[in-house]
Amino acid sequence: MTNSPLALQLVGPTDPLLNQVAQKVTRDEINADGIQAVIAGMLKLSAGKGHTKADSRQMVGLAAVQVGVDKRIISIDLAADGSNKQQDLLIVINPTIAIRSAATMPGREGCWSCGDICGNVERAKEVTLEGLDRHGKPLRLHLVDFAARIAQHETDHLDGIRFPDRIPKDHPERLHLVRPAEFEAYRQNWQNWPVVCPRETWESMKAGM
Repeated sequence: MTNSPLALQLVGPTDPLLNQVAQKVTRDEINADGIQAVIAGMLKLSAGKGHTKADSRQMVGLAAVQVGVDKRIISIDLAADGSNKQQDLLIVINPTIAIRSAATMPGREGCWSCGDICGNVERAKEVTLEGLDRHGKPLRLHLVDFAARIAQHETDHLDGIRFPDRIPKDHPERLHLVRPAEFEAYRQNWQNWPVVCPRETWESMKAGM
């Protein structure tokens, strides 16, 4: 078996794969060279982002579809709390949200597959995430707050759902435009961000236009 990473790149936000339901990884595939190379490539791509003044975004999660791989694989930064810090990246194969808390909370979200669009998204405060680790062993994680948000965001990707789809159309003030150089300011002022993104901008992007 090889763990040599594939040189993966993010697909553009208009790529149709981002709107599709991804395929499950079979037991036979998990330890095959191809899937292990994808996993290694996802971890390599995720590591160390967000340490320049021009772009302070950090990759706290990644779905395989975001790099053009039609498989149900995600990475989650278990250490993430909304600020740039040392990552603790975990791969989850065939992830499912087994339990969502009734309690919800708003929070800011951006996405490497949504261009300069960010937003205020209501998510379950706590979730139980189930799946397999990179070697096929069962995982069951109880996640809260920001880590729970990441799990919901990334598993949504595998079902062709991106975070703007979770923002109700009758709350247009929750969908924002944020340039990369503005992201540090957005972390501090996301609840009152003055630049609203028209819903039509998102719908055009999702439609591949």
